[in-house]
Amino acid sequence: MQFLLANPAWLWLLALGTVPLLVHLFARSNPPRFAFSSTAFLQKIMKKTARLRKPQDWLLLLLRTLAVLALLFVFLQPLLTGANSAVTGKKTTIFLVDRSASMAAKDGAESRFAEACAKAGELLAAGSADAANVVWIDAEPDALFPQPGPNLDYLREALKRTGVRMESGAISGALQLAISQLEQVQGERRLVILSDFQAAAWRDTPLNLPTGIAVEKVRIGATDLSNVAVHELFATPSEPVVGQDTLMVCRLRNYSGTPRRTTLYLESDGGRRSRDVEMPAWGEAELNFSTRFSHAGQVAFSASIAEDAFPGDDRRYGLVRARETLKLVSVAPPEDSLHAQGTQVLRHLADSLKWLECLDLPPSELPAPGAADFLFLHSWDGTQINDLQALSRTGTTLIVQPAVGCSLQACQQLMGLEVGEDAGTIPVDTKSGRGSEDSPTTPAGWQAGIAAAAGEDAPVFALFKSGEFGNPSAGIFLQRSRLPREWPEEVQRLIDYQDGVPGMLSIREKNQGGSIILWNLPVAERLSSWSAQTPFLPFFAELLLHHRAVTREESTEVLPGNTLSWIPGEEISPESVILVDGTGQPQQTNILMTPHGVRIDSDEPASTGLYQWKIGDGVAFQQLANFPATESDLRLMDPLNIQGGEVVDARALLRRAELGEGIPLWPWFIAAAFLFLLAESLVSLWKPRTTTTTTPLR
Repeated sequence: MQFLLANPAWLWLLALGTVPLLVHLFARSNPPRFAFSSTAFLQKIMKKTARLRKPQDWLLLLLRTLAVLALLFVFLQPLLTGANSAVTGKKTTIFLVDRSASMAAKDGAESRFAEACAKAGELLAAGSADAANVVWIDAEPDALFPQPGPNLDYLREALKRTGVRMESGAISGALQLAISQLEQVQGERRLVILSDFQAAAWRDTPLNLPTGIAVEKVRIGATDLSNVAVHELFATPSEPVVGQDTLMVCRLRNYSGTPRRTTLYLESDGGRRSRDVEMPAWGEAELNFSTRFSHAGQVAFSASIAEDAFPGDDRRYGLVRARETLKLVSVAPPEDSLHAQGTQVLRHLADSLKWLECLDLPPSELPAPGAADFLFLHSWDGTQINDLQALSRTGTTLIVQPAVGCSLQACQQLMGLEVGEDAGTIPVDTKSGRGSEDSPTTPAGWQAGIAAAAGEDAPVFALFKSGEFGNPSAGIFLQRSRLPREWPEEVQRLIDYQDGVPGMLSIREKNQGGSIILWNLPVAERLSSWSAQTPFLPFFAELLLHHRAVTREESTEVLPGNTLSWIPGEEISPESVILVDGTGQPQQTNILMTPHGVRIDSDEPASTGLYQWKIGDGVAFQQLANFPATESDLRLMDPLNIQGGEVVDARALLRRAELGEGIPLWPWFIAAAFLFLLAESLVSLWKPRTTTTTTPLR
């Protein structure tokens, strides 16, 4: 049995228990009347009316003092706890502890995560629960126990050993895990959430818990922290050719209300460059670095800034796969001599471009998915639309030149457009090439130029903006399909004839597939002089490089907290493969059999950094894990704005845990005060009032 006070801070109120004594000592009294003719009676009156007098009526004073003290104890909220407590049901508490990346921020000497673990340990030590468990809010929520247990000491030690993880927290998954455990137990159930309540993560997360589960939210971290982060890093193109100009794009973000200045460092292909950058308040800055890769294969690069108070997001990694060559497949009817000349032009182009391979196929064949970067269809008759779209979705850029008799409907379907009502056969216009009557020395034909909608600022025409390489569409064209002049907004116009008929249209396949280019510019020497012009070669090279499929090997980038995986080739023995992190430390792996072959998984989830799958001293494959961008914004939200649960201060929660669920005594003290006041009234009525009389002197 133990007597405790819920409000010990108000103990000073007990000093007010001396008020009855002071009133009794200093209160004036009405002295009795004396008829006197002698000064002896005056001296007696003086003693009776002195301001400070000795206590009299001890019983009344005691009753009044006890009544005041009883009322004061009501404010102190006394509790009677111990083995004879009235609460006998089992109490189960689950601590939902946030260990996502934002919890690594420091408000003082220690991180928010360390503070959360310390407070959870204190609550466990207070013994407020018969059974407890800890559920982590991280990328893949997990719990220390399969179900709440009585081993509270183990939980306290585990809280001391665990560190924060540089990953996003799956809040909904962690809540479901905690709820599922609490629903399996009886008695009093409580969920205590310890988190910084980062606004970006908790803004749209209501706490919809079943009835019977009390929720208490404890906010860790008092203020918003300013931060500068390397927000994004990528290369364009994502799979450059060896020797091709590649742009490294790095975006920085300033998560603070004041402008910030820092230095950005880019490390790529053994070199390091730096550049100063200024960012506006709550703004973003983008820096571009141009580079070329000297060898084929996976190449890692990184961007970093000077370390700040939150160093987790100060570095970001990237991977590109430099290609030795790109493959162009040309398909043309063999009996069509004009378009056979077009395939010869493409072969000459491939001979001039070291990074381009050209392969010819008959019209009945198409390359396998992923086997070609580009597919040029000369004189396309409008068939095999589904097969061509499948190639585009797998990363092949289609260059389609409609044949005589091809329908506009087929072109619109291939490009994924809504088919118009007038989608009939596309008319074909032909010029003789012998000159016109008005200008007999100039060959009759059409001229083309950069489409006004594209402009010289389009990436494919950037090389020609200075005028050094001439007009990319220079030449005379003697045959064309009379395509409609109006096209939907999603279709990009690259080249137009002077009378507005489209010469080249492009549309990007959804889901990062290849482009589809509708080609209305003949390249055969008998149909145009374009291929003989000097700008033709650089334009065709720029067209291919800027219309490659936007492919990204998802397996190369892993979210922090997930498992690293690699499927080696059949010629590689899985036992010979080792996984090392960015510091060169080996990581434990597991070999699994899957329907796709042998797969090697990391034993531990990935943290931020660069990882290499090595065979001997050689690197066979690389993967990376970057800091989750959503965790960089360290602004907090008020837990009161999160629907559900009660917001409590950690100290109040600890005090509540220490007090336990004892018997409240304040009603008894109110009753005692009433009884003392009643007794005082009865004593006052029972005690007779004294009266003194004297006989006057004559």
